[in-house]
Amino acid sequence: MLVLTASPAGGCKKIKRGDYMKKTLAFILAFIILTLSAVYVSAADADINGANWMSSVDGSLPVTAINMPGSHDCATQYIYASLFARTQSLSVLQQLYSGVRYLDVRLKVSGENILAVHSFLNCKKSIGLFPENLTAKDIVSDCRNFLEQNPGETVLFLLKQEDTKEDAELFSKFYDELIAPCPGLWYLENRIPNLDEVRGKIVLLRAADADSARFDDSNGGLNFENYPYIESTDIDDFRIVSIKKRERGVVGYMYVQDSYMVEGTKKTETIANFFDSGLLKCDFNICCTNAHNKKSPYANAKEINTFLSSYEFKEGKTYGIVVMDFVTKELCERIYMTNSPVMTNSPNAAETPKFSESYAFLGELFEIIRDFILKIIAVY
Repeated sequence: MLVLTASPAGGCKKIKRGDYMKKTLAFILAFIILTLSAVYVSAADADINGANWMSSVDGSLPVTAINMPGSHDCATQYIYASLFARTQSLSVLQQLYSGVRYLDVRLKVSGENILAVHSFLNCKKSIGLFPENLTAKDIVSDCRNFLEQNPGETVLFLLKQEDTKEDAELFSKFYDELIAPCPGLWYLENRIPNLDEVRGKIVLLRAADADSARFDDSNGGLNFENYPYIESTDIDDFRIVSIKKRERGVVGYMYVQDSYMVEGTKKTETIANFFDSGLLKCDFNICCTNAHNKKSPYANAKEINTFLSSYEFKEGKTYGIVVMDFVTKELCERIYMTNSPVMTNSPNAAETPKFSESYAFLGELFEIIRDFILKIIAVY
Protein backbone atom coordinates (compact mmCIF):
# COMPACT_ATOMS: atom_id res chain seq x y z
CA MET A 1 0.00 0.00 0.00
CA LEU A 2 1.25 3.51 -0.84
CA VAL A 3 0.94 6.86 0.95
CA LEU A 4 0.91 10.04 -1.16
CA THR A 5 2.63 13.18 0.13
CA ALA A 6 3.28 16.54 -1.47
CA SER A 7 6.63 16.84 -3.19
CA PRO A 8 8.75 20.03 -3.23
CA ALA A 9 7.89 20.46 -6.91
CA GLY A 10 4.23 20.52 -6.13
CA GLY A 11 3.58 17.01 -7.33
CA CYS A 12 3.04 13.84 -5.39
CA LYS A 13 5.79 11.61 -3.94
CA LYS A 14 5.19 7.95 -3.31
CA ILE A 15 6.28 6.58 0.14
CA LYS A 16 5.86 2.97 1.13
CA ARG A 17 3.75 2.45 4.28
CA GLY A 18 6.63 0.38 5.74
CA ASP A 19 9.00 3.35 5.41
CA TYR A 20 6.40 5.66 6.95
CA MET A 21 5.97 3.38 9.95
CA LYS A 22 9.73 3.07 10.43
CA LYS A 23 10.14 6.85 10.46
CA THR A 24 7.25 7.22 12.91
CA LEU A 25 8.70 4.59 15.25
CA ALA A 26 12.15 6.18 14.98
CA PHE A 27 10.66 9.55 15.94
CA ILE A 28 8.85 8.04 18.95
CA LEU A 29 12.00 6.19 20.06
CA ALA A 30 14.09 9.35 19.76
CA PHE A 31 11.51 11.28 21.80
CA ILE A 32 11.60 8.65 24.58
CA ILE A 33 15.42 8.61 24.65
CA LEU A 34 15.61 12.40 24.82
CA THR A 35 13.00 12.51 27.59
CA LEU A 36 14.78 9.89 29.66
CA SER A 37 18.09 11.65 29.10
CA ALA A 38 16.57 14.89 30.34
CA VAL A 39 15.27 13.15 33.46
CA TYR A 40 18.65 11.54 34.07
CA VAL A 41 20.49 14.82 33.69
CA SER A 42 18.00 16.49 35.99
CA ALA A 43 18.62 13.87 38.69
CA ALA A 44 22.37 13.98 38.24
CA ASP A 45 22.37 17.78 38.44
CA ALA A 46 20.16 17.93 41.56
CA ASP A 47 21.66 20.31 44.09
CA ILE A 48 22.85 18.95 47.42
CA ASN A 49 20.79 20.51 50.19
CA GLY A 50 19.58 19.92 53.72
CA ALA A 51 16.92 17.46 52.61
CA ASN A 52 19.02 15.20 50.38
CA TRP A 53 22.70 15.52 51.31
CA MET A 54 22.99 12.04 52.80
CA SER A 55 21.62 10.41 49.63
CA SER A 56 24.81 11.51 47.87
CA VAL A 57 27.11 9.84 50.45
CA ASP A 58 28.78 6.50 49.75
CA GLY A 59 26.43 3.95 51.32
CA SER A 60 29.17 1.49 52.22
CA LEU A 61 30.44 3.80 54.96
CA PRO A 62 29.52 3.15 58.60
CA VAL A 63 27.33 5.90 59.98
CA THR A 64 30.14 6.81 62.39
CA ALA A 65 32.34 7.83 59.43
CA ILE A 66 29.90 10.53 58.28
CA ASN A 67 30.04 14.07 59.66
CA MET A 68 26.54 15.10 60.73
CA PRO A 69 24.82 18.19 62.11
CA GLY A 70 23.01 17.40 65.36
CA SER A 71 20.39 19.11 67.50
CA HIS A 72 20.69 19.45 71.29
CA ASP A 73 17.33 19.23 73.11
CA CYS A 74 15.71 19.15 69.69
CA ALA A 75 12.07 19.62 70.74
CA THR A 76 12.24 22.97 72.54
CA GLN A 77 11.04 25.35 69.82
CA TYR A 78 7.97 26.09 71.93
CA ILE A 79 8.40 25.75 75.67
CA TYR A 80 7.32 27.73 78.73
CA ALA A 81 10.12 29.70 80.41
CA SER A 82 11.62 29.65 76.94
CA LEU A 83 14.26 32.23 77.79
CA PHE A 84 15.97 29.69 80.03
CA ALA A 85 15.00 26.33 78.48
CA ARG A 86 14.48 27.04 74.79
CA THR A 87 17.41 25.72 72.78
CA GLN A 88 15.94 25.62 69.25
CA SER A 89 14.10 28.09 67.05
CA LEU A 90 13.10 25.46 64.47
CA SER A 91 10.72 22.52 64.73
CA VAL A 92 12.08 18.99 64.50
CA LEU A 93 10.84 18.72 60.91
CA GLN A 94 12.45 22.05 59.98
CA GLN A 95 15.72 20.88 61.50
CA LEU A 96 15.66 17.69 59.43
CA TYR A 97 15.06 19.67 56.25
CA SER A 98 17.92 21.99 57.25
CA GLY A 99 20.30 19.02 57.34
CA VAL A 100 20.19 17.76 60.95
CA ARG A 101 20.58 13.96 61.16
CA TYR A 102 21.08 13.46 64.92
CA LEU A 103 18.28 14.32 67.31
CA ASP A 104 18.79 14.59 71.07
CA VAL A 105 15.30 13.65 72.29
CA ARG A 106 14.41 13.99 76.01
CA LEU A 107 11.28 12.10 77.07
CA LYS A 108 9.24 11.19 80.13
CA VAL A 109 6.05 9.24 80.82
CA SER A 110 3.13 11.37 81.95
CA GLY A 111 -0.08 9.40 82.51
CA GLU A 112 -0.97 7.77 79.20
CA ASN A 113 1.42 9.91 77.16
CA ILE A 114 5.12 10.08 76.47
CA LEU A 115 6.02 13.76 76.49
CA ALA A 116 8.98 15.67 75.07
CA VAL A 117 10.64 17.59 77.88
CA HIS A 118 13.60 19.73 78.83
CA SER A 119 14.38 19.06 82.47
CA PHE A 120 11.06 19.46 84.32
CA LEU A 121 9.43 21.56 81.58
CA ASN A 122 7.11 20.14 78.93
CA CYS A 123 7.79 21.01 75.30
CA LYS A 124 4.84 22.42 73.38
CA LYS A 125 3.36 22.27 69.89
CA SER A 126 2.82 26.02 69.54
CA ILE A 127 3.42 29.40 71.16
CA GLY A 128 0.76 31.21 73.21
CA LEU A 129 -1.65 30.48 76.02
CA PHE A 130 -2.85 26.89 76.54
CA PRO A 131 -0.67 25.14 73.91
CA GLU A 132 -0.80 21.36 73.64
CA ASN A 133 2.10 19.26 74.90
CA LEU A 134 4.51 17.92 72.30
CA THR A 135 4.65 14.13 72.44
CA ALA A 136 7.11 11.46 71.39
CA LYS A 137 4.55 10.43 68.79
CA ASP A 138 4.74 13.90 67.23
CA ILE A 139 8.53 13.70 66.93
CA VAL A 140 8.51 10.19 65.48
CA SER A 141 5.81 11.27 63.03
CA ASP A 142 8.02 14.14 61.85
CA CYS A 143 10.91 11.72 61.35
CA ARG A 144 8.71 9.27 59.45
CA ASN A 145 7.25 11.98 57.20
CA PHE A 146 10.70 13.31 56.41
CA LEU A 147 12.09 9.87 55.57
CA GLU A 148 9.10 9.00 53.39
CA GLN A 149 9.81 12.09 51.31
CA ASN A 150 13.58 11.59 51.43
CA PRO A 151 14.29 7.84 51.51
CA GLY A 152 18.01 8.27 50.88
CA GLU A 153 18.46 9.78 54.35
CA THR A 154 18.58 8.37 57.87
CA VAL A 155 17.93 9.88 61.30
CA LEU A 156 19.90 9.05 64.43
CA PHE A 157 17.42 9.22 67.32
CA LEU A 158 19.09 9.56 70.75
CA LEU A 159 16.37 8.60 73.23
CA LYS A 160 17.23 10.06 76.62
CA GLN A 161 15.40 9.30 79.83
CA GLU A 162 14.88 12.65 81.56
CA ASP A 163 13.19 11.23 84.67
CA THR A 164 15.54 8.69 86.27
CA LYS A 165 12.72 7.38 88.50
CA GLU A 166 11.04 5.73 85.52
CA ASP A 167 13.59 2.91 85.29
CA ALA A 168 12.62 0.74 82.30
CA GLU A 169 9.02 2.01 82.03
CA LEU A 170 9.80 4.72 79.48
CA PHE A 171 11.49 2.52 76.90
CA SER A 172 8.98 -0.31 77.23
CA LYS A 173 6.12 2.12 76.64
CA PHE A 174 7.97 3.84 73.80
CA TYR A 175 8.65 0.50 72.13
CA ASP A 176 5.06 -0.74 72.46
CA GLU A 177 3.49 2.47 71.15
CA LEU A 178 5.95 3.79 68.57
CA ILE A 179 8.26 0.98 67.45
CA ALA A 180 6.20 -2.22 67.50
CA PRO A 181 3.44 -0.83 65.19
CA CYS A 182 5.98 0.08 62.47
CA PRO A 183 9.15 -2.04 62.89
CA GLY A 184 10.26 -1.35 59.31
CA LEU A 185 10.83 2.29 60.22
CA TRP A 186 13.47 1.49 62.84
CA TYR A 187 17.00 0.13 62.98
CA LEU A 188 17.07 -1.65 66.35
CA GLU A 189 20.24 -3.75 66.37
CA ASN A 190 23.01 -3.10 68.87
CA ARG A 191 25.49 -2.87 66.00
CA ILE A 192 27.01 0.03 64.05
CA PRO A 193 25.38 -0.12 60.59
CA ASN A 194 26.56 1.03 57.19
CA LEU A 195 24.58 3.88 55.68
CA ASP A 196 22.92 1.73 53.00
CA GLU A 197 21.47 -0.51 55.73
CA VAL A 198 19.59 2.37 57.34
CA ARG A 199 18.50 4.63 54.49
CA GLY A 200 14.87 5.52 55.10
CA LYS A 201 15.11 4.37 58.73
CA ILE A 202 15.43 5.83 62.22
CA VAL A 203 18.53 4.52 64.00
CA LEU A 204 17.71 4.12 67.69
CA LEU A 205 20.42 5.22 70.12
CA ARG A 206 19.02 4.23 73.51
CA ALA A 207 20.27 6.24 76.50
CA ALA A 208 17.45 4.85 78.66
CA ASP A 209 17.05 1.74 80.76
CA ALA A 210 15.59 -1.33 79.04
CA ASP A 211 13.96 -4.41 80.49
CA SER A 212 16.55 -7.17 79.99
CA ALA A 213 13.78 -9.78 79.90
CA ARG A 214 12.29 -8.14 76.78
CA PHE A 215 15.13 -6.44 74.97
CA ASP A 216 18.46 -7.71 73.72
CA ASP A 217 21.04 -6.86 71.06
CA SER A 218 18.49 -7.48 68.30
CA ASN A 219 15.67 -5.14 69.35
CA GLY A 220 16.89 -2.67 71.96
CA GLY A 221 18.78 -0.26 69.72
CA LEU A 222 22.41 0.79 70.05
CA ASN A 223 23.19 0.72 73.75
CA PHE A 224 23.99 4.31 74.76
CA GLU A 225 23.28 3.74 78.46
CA ASN A 226 26.90 4.75 79.20
CA TYR A 227 26.48 8.18 77.60
CA PRO A 228 28.64 10.55 79.73
CA TYR A 229 27.37 13.81 81.22
CA ILE A 230 30.46 15.92 81.83
CA GLU A 231 30.14 18.58 84.53
CA SER A 232 33.79 19.58 84.75
CA THR A 233 35.15 22.83 83.35
CA ASP A 234 38.30 21.24 81.92
CA ILE A 235 38.51 22.26 78.28
CA ASP A 236 40.09 18.91 77.38
CA ASP A 237 37.83 16.60 79.37
CA PHE A 238 36.75 14.27 76.57
CA ARG A 239 35.33 10.87 77.51
CA ILE A 240 35.58 7.59 75.63
CA VAL A 241 33.02 5.03 76.78
CA SER A 242 32.02 1.63 75.47
CA ILE A 243 28.82 0.65 73.71
CA LYS A 244 28.28 -2.64 75.48
CA LYS A 245 26.63 -5.79 74.19
CA ARG A 246 23.83 -7.24 76.32
CA GLU A 247 25.75 -10.34 77.34
CA ARG A 248 29.46 -9.72 76.97
CA GLY A 249 31.81 -7.62 74.88
CA VAL A 250 31.48 -4.26 73.15
CA VAL A 251 29.95 -3.06 69.90
CA GLY A 252 32.14 0.02 69.65
CA TYR A 253 32.84 3.28 71.43
CA MET A 254 31.50 6.77 71.96
CA TYR A 255 34.01 9.60 72.14
CA VAL A 256 32.18 12.55 73.68
CA GLN A 257 32.73 16.23 74.37
CA ASP A 258 29.75 17.34 76.45
CA SER A 259 31.34 19.90 78.78
CA TYR A 260 28.27 22.08 79.10
CA MET A 261 29.58 23.93 82.18
CA VAL A 262 32.44 25.47 80.17
CA GLU A 263 31.53 28.93 78.91
CA GLY A 264 32.57 31.74 76.64
CA THR A 265 35.82 31.53 74.71
CA LYS A 266 36.80 28.45 76.75
CA LYS A 267 33.86 26.58 75.21
CA THR A 268 34.90 27.45 71.68
CA GLU A 269 38.44 26.38 72.56
CA THR A 270 37.04 23.10 73.88
CA ILE A 271 35.20 22.51 70.59
CA ALA A 272 38.31 23.23 68.51
CA ASN A 273 40.42 20.98 70.72
CA PHE A 274 37.95 18.13 70.29
CA PHE A 275 37.95 18.51 66.50
CA ASP A 276 41.76 18.25 66.57
CA SER A 277 42.01 15.40 69.06
CA GLY A 278 42.48 12.57 66.55
CA LEU A 279 38.93 11.36 65.93
CA LEU A 280 38.50 7.81 64.63
CA LYS A 281 35.90 7.06 61.96
CA CYS A 282 34.89 3.84 63.72
CA ASP A 283 33.72 5.71 66.87
CA PHE A 284 30.58 7.71 67.54
CA ASN A 285 32.35 11.08 67.88
CA ILE A 286 29.89 13.47 69.53
CA CYS A 287 30.78 17.13 70.02
CA CYS A 288 28.15 19.04 72.01
CA THR A 289 28.61 22.75 71.34
CA ASN A 290 25.90 23.88 73.77
CA ALA A 291 26.68 25.58 77.07
CA HIS A 292 24.70 25.95 80.30
CA ASN A 293 25.94 28.73 82.56
CA LYS A 294 25.08 32.28 83.63
CA LYS A 295 23.98 33.18 80.12
CA SER A 296 20.79 32.03 78.44
CA PRO A 297 21.00 29.22 75.84
CA TYR A 298 20.22 31.84 73.19
CA ALA A 299 23.09 34.12 74.26
CA ASN A 300 25.51 31.19 74.48
CA ALA A 301 24.47 29.92 71.06
CA LYS A 302 24.93 33.35 69.51
CA GLU A 303 28.58 33.34 70.56
CA ILE A 304 29.28 29.67 69.83
CA ASN A 305 27.45 29.59 66.49
CA THR A 306 29.37 32.68 65.39
CA PHE A 307 32.53 30.69 66.08
CA LEU A 308 31.19 27.69 64.12
CA SER A 309 30.20 29.91 61.20
CA SER A 310 33.80 31.12 60.85
CA TYR A 311 35.60 27.92 61.83
CA GLU A 312 37.71 26.46 59.01
CA PHE A 313 36.02 23.11 58.46
CA LYS A 314 38.08 20.98 56.08
CA GLU A 315 36.71 18.59 53.48
CA GLY A 316 37.47 14.97 54.29
CA LYS A 317 38.41 15.57 57.93
CA THR A 318 36.51 13.69 60.65
CA TYR A 319 34.39 15.91 62.89
CA GLY A 320 31.73 13.40 63.89
CA ILE A 321 28.33 14.58 65.09
CA VAL A 322 28.32 18.32 65.81
CA VAL A 323 25.42 18.92 68.21
CA MET A 324 24.14 22.51 68.32
CA ASP A 325 21.68 24.84 69.98
CA PHE A 326 19.64 27.05 67.64
CA VAL A 327 20.71 25.16 64.54
CA THR A 328 20.53 26.96 61.21
CA LYS A 329 20.50 25.80 57.63
CA GLU A 330 23.80 27.57 57.02
CA LEU A 331 25.61 25.91 59.93
CA CYS A 332 24.28 22.49 58.91
CA GLU A 333 25.55 22.98 55.37
CA ARG A 334 29.04 23.89 56.60
CA ILE A 335 29.17 20.60 58.50
CA TYR A 336 27.62 18.13 56.05
CA MET A 337 29.61 19.48 53.10
CA THR A 338 32.81 18.33 54.81
CA ASN A 339 31.70 14.91 53.53
CA SER A 340 32.18 16.02 49.92
CA PRO A 341 35.04 13.55 49.18
CA VAL A 342 32.64 10.65 49.91
CA MET A 343 29.64 12.22 48.17
CA THR A 344 30.00 9.84 45.24
CA ASN A 345 26.31 9.32 44.39
CA SER A 346 23.93 11.60 42.54
CA PRO A 347 21.73 13.22 45.22
CA ASN A 348 18.03 12.54 45.18
CA ALA A 349 15.85 15.39 44.01
CA ALA A 350 14.39 17.12 47.08
CA GLU A 351 12.29 20.14 47.90
CA THR A 352 11.86 21.83 51.26
CA PRO A 353 8.22 22.51 52.17
CA LYS A 354 7.08 25.87 53.44
CA PHE A 355 6.87 26.21 57.20
CA SER A 356 5.01 28.67 59.38
CA GLU A 357 4.79 29.49 63.08
CA SER A 358 2.20 27.56 65.12
CA TYR A 359 0.05 29.63 67.46
CA ALA A 360 -2.15 28.90 70.44
CA PHE A 361 -4.37 31.61 72.01
CA LEU A 362 -2.57 35.00 71.98
CA GLY A 363 0.31 33.29 70.20
CA GLU A 364 1.31 36.24 68.04
CA LEU A 365 1.53 38.48 71.10
CA PHE A 366 3.66 35.89 72.91
CA GLU A 367 5.94 35.70 69.88
CA ILE A 368 6.48 39.46 69.77
CA ILE A 369 7.26 39.63 73.49
CA ARG A 370 9.57 36.61 73.34
CA ASP A 371 11.56 37.88 70.38
CA PHE A 372 11.90 41.33 71.94
CA ILE A 373 13.29 39.91 75.18
CA LEU A 374 15.63 37.55 73.32
CA LYS A 375 17.15 40.51 71.48
CA ILE A 376 17.78 42.25 74.79
CA ILE A 377 19.37 39.31 76.61
CA ALA A 378 21.49 38.29 73.61
CA VAL A 379 24.07 40.88 74.61
CA TYR A 380 24.60 39.36 78.07
